[in-house]
Amino acid sequence: GYVIDYFDASENTNGFLITATIVLAVVGILRVVTVILSREKEYTHEEIRESNFKEQCSSLMKNKQFIIVNVYFILNALVRHSATPFMGTYQIKELGFTMLYVSIIGIVHSVSRIVGTFIFGKIGDAKGLNTVLYATCIMNSLAMFLAIFIVPENGTWLYLVFDVIYAASIGSLSICQVNSLLEVAKPNERSAAIAIKYSVSGLVGFLTALVFSPLVDKIQKSGNQLFGIEGYAQQFMSAIAFVLSLILFAFTAIFIAKRKPKEK
Repeated sequence: GYVIDYFDASENTNGFLITATIVLAVVGILRVVTVILSREKEYTHEEIRESNFKEQCSSLMKNKQFIIVNVYFILNALVRHSATPFMGTYQIKELGFTMLYVSIIGIVHSVSRIVGTFIFGKIGDAKGLNTVLYATCIMNSLAMFLAIFIVPENGTWLYLVFDVIYAASIGSLSICQVNSLLEVAKPNERSAAIAIKYSVSGLVGFLTALVFSPLVDKIQKSGNQLFGIEGYAQQFMSAIAFVLSLILFAFTAIFIAKRKPKEK
């Protein structure tokens, strides 16, 4: 945030772009190095029975527990991407946050996510991943409900409260993203399981934001109104996300809470 303000004040856009590119390149290289230094878990010959990707996918599509977990992640992607992609412009434009405050929010977000990951990691060890998936769903619903009421008059503190809860839910979800798949997929199917999960939920998230973008644009061009109801576009999107979170909650209560992971 400080760097952006510095280059913005000097109207040096190229300087900022070059600096950002260098930072991203260095971080990217460091990530590659960590992957190179990582070591895979070794399995027995029986566990790594060879099968091609098509066979793995075919087997996974018959795995009821795998389907249930993926539907959960798809619904979660719907909730998140119906509202949060539009929050960045909301902070700067309607809420009028300074870049310094946006940076503070970013720091608090990261800390909340780390704390959430730590706390729910402990809960996952003690109670199982089903409990963590359930908690993620509850925090999603609470965060989106609060986001409905964020306006310039209370945005400084209410957005921060919303983001703390939302970041904690991301932290709890991060524990389950791969681990819940490892619970329900055989060792030789895990690569396919992870590929399917991230491909499908990622595509759903992208399409959700793409579909709702025209609605956001329409609300903004209509003087912040929808069907005669006044409100900012992000408030309406948060309301939609909240409704979707209730659907996720119902799915979690019916299917996830009764899910029985396969024995390791």
